[in-house]
Amino acid sequence: MFKRFTNQQLIIVFGALAVIYLASMAFGGRADRTFNKTVSALDTAKVSQILITPPGGEKVTLSKNGPAWNVELPGGVKVPTGKDLVKRALESIAFLEVNQLVSKNDNDWAEYKVDTAGTRVEVMAGSAKVLNLIIGRSEYKQTMMSYVRTEGNDETYMVEGFLETTFNREANDWRNKTIIPGPATSWMGVLFNYAADSAFQLVKGANNQWMFPDSSAINASEASSFVSQLANTNGTEFIDTPPTVTNPTYQMMIQTSTTPIEIKAYQDPTYTYVINSSRNPGSWFADKDGSIVAKIFVGKGKFIPAPTE
Repeated sequence: MFKRFTNQQLIIVFGALAVIYLASMAFGGRADRTFNKTVSALDTAKVSQILITPPGGEKVTLSKNGPAWNVELPGGVKVPTGKDLVKRALESIAFLEVNQLVSKNDNDWAEYKVDTAGTRVEVMAGSAKVLNLIIGRSEYKQTMMSYVRTEGNDETYMVEGFLETTFNREANDWRNKTIIPGPATSWMGVLFNYAADSAFQLVKGANNQWMFPDSSAINASEASSFVSQLANTNGTEFIDTPPTVTNPTYQMMIQTSTTPIEIKAYQDPTYTYVINSSRNPGSWFADKDGSIVAKIFVGKGKFIPAPTE
Protein backbone atom coordinates (compact mmCIF):
# COMPACT_ATOMS: atom_id res chain seq x y z
CA MET A 1 0.00 0.00 0.00
CA PHE A 2 2.83 2.40 0.84
CA LYS A 3 4.20 2.07 -2.68
CA ARG A 4 1.66 4.68 -3.74
CA PHE A 5 3.39 7.30 -1.57
CA THR A 6 6.74 8.90 -2.16
CA ASN A 7 9.24 9.25 0.67
CA GLN A 8 8.49 12.96 0.85
CA GLN A 9 4.76 12.29 1.22
CA LEU A 10 5.39 9.76 4.00
CA ILE A 11 7.51 12.28 5.87
CA ILE A 12 4.70 14.82 5.62
CA VAL A 13 2.11 12.27 6.89
CA PHE A 14 4.22 11.18 9.87
CA GLY A 15 5.03 14.79 10.65
CA ALA A 16 1.33 15.64 10.74
CA LEU A 17 0.65 12.67 13.06
CA ALA A 18 3.43 13.86 15.36
CA VAL A 19 1.92 17.33 15.52
CA ILE A 20 -1.51 15.86 16.35
CA TYR A 21 -0.01 13.65 19.09
CA LEU A 22 1.88 16.53 20.68
CA ALA A 23 -1.20 18.72 20.56
CA SER A 24 -3.31 16.03 22.25
CA MET A 25 -0.71 15.68 24.99
CA ALA A 26 -0.59 19.44 25.50
CA PHE A 27 -4.36 19.83 25.69
CA GLY A 28 -6.52 16.71 25.78
CA GLY A 29 -3.88 14.57 27.51
CA ARG A 30 -2.99 17.06 30.20
CA ALA A 31 -4.97 15.41 33.00
CA ASP A 32 -3.19 12.09 32.39
CA ARG A 33 0.22 13.74 32.52
CA THR A 34 -0.49 15.50 35.80
CA PHE A 35 -2.27 12.59 37.49
CA ASN A 36 -0.81 12.00 40.96
CA LYS A 37 -0.84 8.50 42.35
CA THR A 38 -0.55 9.83 45.90
CA VAL A 39 -2.82 12.39 47.51
CA SER A 40 -0.57 13.03 50.48
CA ALA A 41 2.91 12.18 51.73
CA LEU A 42 3.45 13.62 55.20
CA ASP A 43 6.40 13.57 57.56
CA THR A 44 4.32 13.02 60.69
CA ALA A 45 7.26 13.91 62.96
CA LYS A 46 7.12 17.49 61.65
CA VAL A 47 3.37 17.95 62.07
CA SER A 48 2.63 20.50 64.80
CA GLN A 49 -1.09 21.19 64.44
CA ILE A 50 -4.21 19.73 62.84
CA LEU A 51 -7.31 21.83 62.16
CA ILE A 52 -10.50 19.85 61.55
CA THR A 53 -13.74 21.43 60.37
CA PRO A 54 -16.64 18.96 60.33
CA PRO A 55 -19.61 19.79 58.09
CA GLY A 56 -21.82 22.21 59.99
CA GLY A 57 -19.73 21.81 63.14
CA GLU A 58 -17.20 23.75 65.17
CA LYS A 59 -13.56 23.69 64.15
CA VAL A 60 -11.42 21.33 66.25
CA THR A 61 -7.80 22.29 66.91
CA LEU A 62 -5.24 19.64 67.82
CA SER A 63 -1.83 20.95 68.87
CA LYS A 64 1.37 19.11 69.63
CA ASN A 65 2.67 19.56 73.16
CA GLY A 66 6.12 17.98 73.31
CA PRO A 67 5.60 14.29 72.54
CA ALA A 68 1.89 14.52 73.41
CA TRP A 69 -1.14 16.21 71.85
CA ASN A 70 -3.78 18.59 73.20
CA VAL A 71 -7.27 19.38 71.95
CA GLU A 72 -8.66 22.88 72.40
CA LEU A 73 -12.08 23.15 74.03
CA PRO A 74 -14.53 26.05 73.63
CA GLY A 75 -13.11 28.98 75.59
CA GLY A 76 -9.53 28.16 74.64
CA VAL A 77 -8.82 25.55 77.34
CA LYS A 78 -6.41 22.88 76.12
CA VAL A 79 -6.64 19.34 77.49
CA PRO A 80 -4.80 16.10 76.65
CA THR A 81 -6.06 13.89 73.85
CA GLY A 82 -6.69 10.19 74.19
CA LYS A 83 -3.69 7.90 73.94
CA ASP A 84 -2.57 7.41 70.32
CA LEU A 85 -5.77 8.98 68.94
CA VAL A 86 -3.94 11.67 66.99
CA LYS A 87 -1.13 9.31 66.05
CA ARG A 88 -3.57 6.86 64.46
CA ALA A 89 -5.44 9.68 62.71
CA LEU A 90 -2.23 11.07 61.24
CA GLU A 91 -1.11 7.64 60.12
CA SER A 92 -4.39 7.22 58.22
CA ILE A 93 -3.60 10.23 55.98
CA ALA A 94 0.20 10.30 56.08
CA PHE A 95 0.44 8.42 52.80
CA LEU A 96 -2.81 8.31 50.84
CA GLU A 97 -2.41 6.25 47.70
CA VAL A 98 -4.98 6.75 44.96
CA ASN A 99 -7.11 3.71 44.30
CA GLN A 100 -9.08 5.42 41.56
CA LEU A 101 -9.55 8.86 40.00
CA VAL A 102 -13.35 9.04 40.05
CA SER A 103 -13.93 12.55 38.67
CA LYS A 104 -12.17 15.58 37.27
CA ASN A 105 -15.29 17.77 37.36
CA ASP A 106 -16.32 20.08 40.21
CA ASN A 107 -19.95 19.35 39.33
CA ASP A 108 -19.45 15.92 40.92
CA TRP A 109 -18.21 17.21 44.29
CA ALA A 110 -21.64 17.06 45.90
CA GLU A 111 -22.14 13.42 44.87
CA TYR A 112 -18.98 12.40 46.71
CA LYS A 113 -19.40 14.96 49.53
CA VAL A 114 -16.06 16.59 48.87
CA ASP A 115 -17.68 20.04 48.91
CA THR A 116 -18.97 21.85 52.00
CA ALA A 117 -20.59 18.57 53.09
CA GLY A 118 -17.15 17.07 53.63
CA THR A 119 -14.78 17.24 56.58
CA ARG A 120 -11.84 19.59 56.04
CA VAL A 121 -8.48 18.55 57.50
CA GLU A 122 -5.67 21.11 57.46
CA VAL A 123 -2.28 19.84 58.58
CA MET A 124 0.40 22.29 59.70
CA ALA A 125 4.14 21.85 60.06
CA GLY A 126 5.10 24.99 61.90
CA SER A 127 3.67 27.89 59.87
CA ALA A 128 3.48 25.84 56.66
CA LYS A 129 0.25 24.15 55.61
CA VAL A 130 1.39 20.79 54.28
CA LEU A 131 -2.05 19.32 53.55
CA ASN A 132 -5.52 20.76 52.95
CA LEU A 133 -7.78 17.77 52.49
CA ILE A 134 -11.56 17.50 52.10
CA ILE A 135 -12.80 14.08 53.21
CA GLY A 136 -16.09 13.02 51.66
CA ARG A 137 -18.30 10.00 52.08
CA SER A 138 -17.11 6.45 52.57
CA GLU A 139 -18.41 3.20 51.17
CA TYR A 140 -17.57 -0.47 51.20
CA LYS A 141 -15.94 -1.87 48.03
CA GLN A 142 -14.45 -5.19 49.24
CA THR A 143 -12.76 -2.94 51.80
CA MET A 144 -13.64 0.49 53.20
CA MET A 145 -12.97 3.31 50.75
CA SER A 146 -13.22 7.09 51.13
CA TYR A 147 -13.60 9.89 48.60
CA VAL A 148 -11.20 12.81 49.02
CA ARG A 149 -10.13 15.99 47.30
CA THR A 150 -7.35 18.47 47.99
CA GLU A 151 -8.21 22.17 48.19
CA GLY A 152 -7.62 24.00 44.91
CA ASN A 153 -8.03 20.92 42.74
CA ASP A 154 -11.10 19.62 40.91
CA GLU A 155 -10.12 15.95 41.00
CA THR A 156 -11.92 13.58 43.34
CA TYR A 157 -10.05 10.44 44.33
CA MET A 158 -11.01 7.19 45.98
CA VAL A 159 -8.56 6.03 48.66
CA GLU A 160 -8.52 3.17 51.11
CA GLY A 161 -9.73 3.72 54.68
CA PHE A 162 -12.73 4.88 56.69
CA LEU A 163 -11.54 8.47 57.01
CA GLU A 164 -14.91 10.06 57.69
CA THR A 165 -15.32 8.41 61.10
CA THR A 166 -11.68 9.06 61.98
CA PHE A 167 -11.90 12.84 61.58
CA ASN A 168 -15.57 13.82 61.79
CA ARG A 169 -15.56 14.19 65.59
CA GLU A 170 -16.33 16.85 68.14
CA ALA A 171 -13.62 18.19 70.47
CA ASN A 172 -14.72 15.96 73.38
CA ASP A 173 -14.31 12.88 71.18
CA TRP A 174 -10.56 13.58 70.99
CA ARG A 175 -10.14 13.92 74.75
CA ASN A 176 -8.46 11.52 77.14
CA LYS A 177 -11.29 9.41 78.61
CA THR A 178 -9.08 7.39 80.96
CA ILE A 179 -10.30 6.73 84.49
CA ILE A 180 -8.14 3.69 85.27
CA PRO A 181 -5.26 2.98 82.88
CA GLY A 182 -3.88 -0.47 82.22
CA PRO A 183 -2.32 -2.90 82.32
CA ALA A 184 -2.89 -4.33 85.79
CA THR A 185 0.32 -6.36 85.82
CA SER A 186 2.15 -3.67 87.80
CA TRP A 187 -0.56 -3.35 90.47
CA MET A 188 0.27 -4.53 93.96
CA GLY A 189 -2.85 -3.62 95.92
CA VAL A 190 -6.37 -2.18 95.66
CA LEU A 191 -7.82 -0.29 98.64
CA PHE A 192 -11.57 0.38 98.80
CA ASN A 193 -12.76 3.19 101.06
CA TYR A 194 -16.43 4.14 101.33
CA ALA A 195 -18.34 6.88 103.13
CA ALA A 196 -20.09 4.37 105.39
CA ASP A 197 -16.70 3.54 106.97
CA SER A 198 -16.59 0.22 105.16
CA ALA A 199 -13.10 -0.36 103.84
CA PHE A 200 -11.20 -3.42 102.68
CA GLN A 201 -8.16 -4.25 100.59
CA LEU A 202 -6.92 -6.70 98.01
CA VAL A 203 -3.19 -7.38 97.81
CA LYS A 204 -1.10 -9.37 95.39
CA GLY A 205 0.49 -12.34 97.12
CA ALA A 206 2.64 -15.26 96.10
CA ASN A 207 2.38 -16.41 92.48
CA ASN A 208 0.63 -13.10 91.69
CA GLN A 209 -2.56 -14.34 93.37
CA TRP A 210 -4.94 -11.69 94.76
CA MET A 211 -5.85 -12.15 98.41
CA PHE A 212 -7.07 -10.37 101.54
CA PRO A 213 -4.22 -9.00 103.71
CA ASP A 214 -5.25 -11.23 106.64
CA SER A 215 -5.14 -14.31 104.39
CA SER A 216 -8.81 -15.06 105.04
CA ALA A 217 -10.67 -17.16 102.48
CA ILE A 218 -11.13 -15.50 99.12
CA ASN A 219 -12.49 -16.44 95.73
CA ALA A 220 -9.16 -15.94 93.95
CA SER A 221 -10.65 -16.41 90.49
CA GLU A 222 -13.26 -13.73 91.12
CA ALA A 223 -10.63 -11.34 92.49
CA SER A 224 -8.31 -11.88 89.53
CA SER A 225 -11.13 -11.38 87.05
CA PHE A 226 -12.26 -8.20 88.79
CA VAL A 227 -8.78 -6.63 88.74
CA SER A 228 -8.30 -7.50 85.07
CA GLN A 229 -11.62 -5.89 84.14
CA LEU A 230 -10.83 -2.84 86.24
CA ALA A 231 -7.86 -1.94 84.06
CA ASN A 232 -8.55 0.31 81.06
CA THR A 233 -11.77 1.73 82.48
CA ASN A 234 -12.88 4.82 80.58
CA GLY A 235 -15.51 7.49 81.07
CA THR A 236 -17.93 8.53 78.38
CA GLU A 237 -19.55 11.86 79.22
CA PHE A 238 -17.44 14.86 80.27
CA ILE A 239 -18.79 17.64 82.46
CA ASP A 240 -17.32 21.13 82.58
CA THR A 241 -17.09 21.74 86.32
CA PRO A 242 -16.26 19.70 89.43
CA PRO A 243 -19.14 18.57 91.69
CA THR A 244 -20.45 20.94 94.33
CA VAL A 245 -19.93 18.40 97.13
CA THR A 246 -16.40 18.08 98.49
CA ASN A 247 -16.48 14.67 100.18
CA PRO A 248 -16.48 11.64 97.89
CA THR A 249 -18.96 8.84 98.47
CA TYR A 250 -16.56 6.21 97.16
CA GLN A 251 -12.77 6.12 96.92
CA MET A 252 -10.30 3.64 95.51
CA MET A 253 -6.51 3.64 95.75
CA ILE A 254 -4.58 1.35 93.41
CA GLN A 255 -1.00 0.73 94.51
CA THR A 256 1.35 0.34 91.55
CA SER A 257 5.09 -0.08 91.11
CA THR A 258 5.25 3.66 90.39
CA THR A 259 2.61 6.28 91.25
CA PRO A 260 -0.66 5.22 92.92
CA ILE A 261 -3.94 5.70 91.06
CA GLU A 262 -6.73 7.35 93.04
CA ILE A 263 -10.35 7.32 91.88
CA LYS A 264 -13.13 9.26 93.58
CA ALA A 265 -16.87 9.23 92.99
CA TYR A 266 -19.19 11.98 94.23
CA GLN A 267 -22.94 11.79 94.48
CA ASP A 268 -24.49 14.57 92.43
CA PRO A 269 -28.15 15.61 92.01
CA THR A 270 -27.70 16.35 88.31
CA TYR A 271 -25.42 13.54 87.12
CA THR A 272 -26.10 10.85 89.78
CA TYR A 273 -22.34 10.40 90.18
CA VAL A 274 -19.31 12.42 89.12
CA ILE A 275 -16.02 10.55 88.82
CA ASN A 276 -12.44 11.82 88.79
CA SER A 277 -9.08 10.03 88.48
CA SER A 278 -5.61 11.12 89.56
CA ARG A 279 -4.32 9.85 86.21
CA ASN A 280 -6.64 12.27 84.39
CA PRO A 281 -7.09 15.04 86.98
CA GLY A 282 -8.47 17.71 84.65
CA SER A 283 -11.43 15.60 83.55
CA TRP A 284 -14.71 14.99 85.34
CA PHE A 285 -17.05 12.26 84.12
CA ALA A 286 -20.79 11.96 84.58
CA ASP A 287 -22.08 8.51 85.52
CA LYS A 288 -25.82 9.00 85.12
CA ASP A 289 -26.79 5.34 85.22
CA GLY A 290 -24.26 4.42 87.91
CA SER A 291 -22.69 1.72 85.73
CA ILE A 292 -19.11 2.93 86.21
CA VAL A 293 -19.54 3.18 89.99
CA ALA A 294 -21.04 -0.31 90.04
CA LYS A 295 -18.08 -1.65 88.08
CA ILE A 296 -15.36 -0.03 90.20
CA PHE A 297 -16.69 0.22 93.75
CA VAL A 298 -17.77 -3.26 94.75
CA GLY A 299 -18.33 -4.74 98.19
CA LYS A 300 -16.06 -7.17 99.97
CA GLY A 301 -18.71 -9.86 99.70
CA LYS A 302 -18.02 -10.12 95.98
CA PHE A 303 -14.78 -11.93 96.77
CA ILE A 304 -15.86 -14.11 99.70
CA PRO A 305 -16.40 -17.73 98.66
CA ALA A 306 -19.91 -19.10 98.89
CA PRO A 307 -20.38 -21.41 101.86
CA THR A 308 -20.11 -25.09 101.07
CA GLU A 309 -22.87 -27.44 102.10
